[in-house]
Order: sequence, then C-alpha cells, then structure tokens
Amino acid sequence: MNLIELIDFKKFDEINVDFNENGLSLISGVNNSGKTSLLHALAVWEYAKILLINYRGQQSLL
Repeated sequence: MNLIELIDFKKFDEINVDFNENGLSLISGVNNSGKTSLLHALAVWEYAKILLINYRGQQSLL
C-alpha cells in the first residue's frame, strides 16, 4: 500500500491519497485543487527522510 495522509497541510484539512503500487499514478485536477500542494508534501517527506537517515541511520525508518 502506498497511502499518503495529509492533515492540516496547506489547503488540505485532511486528505488520503492511495498511489498505484505499480509505480505510475496520475495527478490531475482543475486549477487550485491542490496538485502542487500534494507534490510539495511528497518533497517535504523525502527531504525529512533523507535527514533522518543521515543523522540516525537507515534503521531509524523502521
């Protein structure tokens, strides 16, 4: 499962997004629907994950 849950992030009060496990997901919507906010959330998570691994090691993700 590739589920992302955002709570109080930018324009989202609460949203759950389930990405395709095969590796390809399409994000579409009208202007100001939150597409870029979702991508920003993914970027923030990836950055935080890299910092955590660098400071505490790969085992910290478990």
